[in-house]
Amino acid sequence: MAETNSQRMMEAKKLWFLIAFALLASTFGTLTGKYSDDEQTRSRTLRRRRQLLLTDPRSVDLREHHASARSNVDYKGISNAQWCRKPETDEIPAPEIDFNSCPAENQILRLDVFGGMCAELNKVLKTALWAYTDGMCLYVDQVEGKRPFAKLGYRGDSSPFINNLLDRYFVHMGLSKAEYKHRMRNHESALVISPELSEINTHEFSQHGGYLSADHEMRYRPRSIESLGYNEVDSISLKKHFLRRLFRIKEKVMHESCARLSAHPGLESEYIALSVRRGDKEKEFKLIETAQPYIEKAEHAAATHFDGIVPAIFVATDDCNVMAELREARPMWHFVSECDNLSDEVNGFVFKDMKDWTEEQTDTHFHKFITELIALASAKYFIGVSTTNVTYWVYFMRHLEAYDDTFELVDRPSDFKPW
Repeated sequence: MAETNSQRMMEAKKLWFLIAFALLASTFGTLTGKYSDDEQTRSRTLRRRRQLLLTDPRSVDLREHHASARSNVDYKGISNAQWCRKPETDEIPAPEIDFNSCPAENQILRLDVFGGMCAELNKVLKTALWAYTDGMCLYVDQVEGKRPFAKLGYRGDSSPFINNLLDRYFVHMGLSKAEYKHRMRNHESALVISPELSEINTHEFSQHGGYLSADHEMRYRPRSIESLGYNEVDSISLKKHFLRRLFRIKEKVMHESCARLSAHPGLESEYIALSVRRGDKEKEFKLIETAQPYIEKAEHAAATHFDGIVPAIFVATDDCNVMAELREARPMWHFVSECDNLSDEVNGFVFKDMKDWTEEQTDTHFHKFITELIALASAKYFIGVSTTNVTYWVYFMRHLEAYDDTFELVDRPSDFKPW
């Protein structure tokens, strides 16, 4: 019996060696140009290798250096795009995370939600990665934080607080409030860590800030979250897949947003997306004040990825005056936007103004915002600016096979990308 088991182990090792050798040979052929004329072969090779990366640690040696990879997403119209479907139906399924199942039940990483929506979503992603990498539980506090005056749901001293604002649009992320309090009561040695943003960024980037990098080896470094089945997966792929499991738009909201996008002519085919942020950001950063940098990037995208023909261009913006500027600059181009649906946001979004919004105004704003996120993430080619958190969130919302060749910033060199 011992001899039989030994033989079986040897046979299994041989089988894995043959699979790895075959995939490595395919990879070498792709990288050296052997398959440059056969996109279908290349696509199958990348897809199979990606599936191995997310399921078995032995595939780590087959990681492709993605810096020069060309995006290869099978697009069949906006209504069939990834973010208009359930995550479980993805080619590499993204099952929901069981937040109550964490290795160290009495150790909790607690995050206060007090900034703008995308700023907080980015913090949730990084904090969740920290929690699950270190085996802790995650609790996202949407109400009882240190800064209640700055909460997303704060509506002035004389108006009722909009509780659990994230939960209005997204499936709950982290422990429930009841489960959090239960664990606090039942674990005398409960350890709760409430990190500040600088600590969160230091844990993720090993430095304060560091949202962009040109160091491809660092950006695609292998990392693991064993409790969720990630073993030595490159960091970009892991964060994209992890986000898909963590961040789940409620079905009703998703269907409404995707129906709105389906009504825009031009999005049934591959398109370019522009993200233009103004509003209160001009108080924080020097912004791109004209449409010209976006026009130039779009022309480059058309030349490199659309056979020289400018496709439909979806514009996501908090300042609807941008639409007139773009259409005046290129009257023959086809621009579409949620601004065309008579949005009230004509002068730019200002976070501090939220305290004066009604619930109806709040829902109107965030439904538009979520619709824009889906459109930005589903575009074949994204053009944005580094001064908004939307850029970093959308980067990781994009498809696993949407690579850096289709992601450009108008205010940074082309080799600087999120990580």
